[in-house]
Amino acid sequence: MHFTDLVDDDIAHLEARYRGRGRAERNICDAKTLGLANLPSASFGINHAWLLSSVAQDLLAWTRLLTIDGDLTRAEPQRLRLPSHAAARLGRTSRQRWIRIPDDWPWAAALVAAIDRLEHPPLRV
Repeated sequence: MHFTDLVDDDIAHLEARYRGRGRAERNICDAKTLGLANLPSASFGINHAWLLSSVAQDLLAWTRLLTIDGDLTRAEPQRLRLPSHAAARLGRTSRQRWIRIPDDWPWAAALVAAIDRLEHPPLRV
């Protein structure tokens, strides 16, 4: 079906359908980046391993939804790997965990906010 074939006169509805298709295509592109482009293989074991990349896609979707905000919510998987590889120090004292992230690191604020959202998820009203 093409959008030029639709008889609906509601432009907002057509535009929303078109945006939904774009989001679906973005998810397919992300899945291929995370490993689904390597399917199928002749070996069952290799296919099994690459299908586990669908778990990675689910984790990416939940991470975007629950922890990340701003420009990184629309970032591709390669871009999200950079903020998660921080030169930080982890520690534990008095039954508390802490992380020290360099202030001059470009994604320091985004990573601190993501960790805070994981530890203290917002309550739904």
